[in-house]
Amino acid sequence: MIEYLTVGLVVAACALYWGARLFPAQAASARTRLGFQPKVVEAPNSACGACRACKGGSGCH
Repeated sequence: MIEYLTVGLVVAACALYWGARLFPAQAASARTRLGFQPKVVEAPNSACGACRACKGGSGCH
């Protein structure tokens, strides 16, 4: 019985993965509908090369 459950979980995970790969627009709207917002990554500050010591805005440390 546990084998069927394990196989079912693996098949479901593969189906979700490939569904998101093959249909990205529908997967993104489904994630938004379910409340899983995509993470927004900010672009690094090009003035100082995005170093950790930079306080932002006024240039480099």
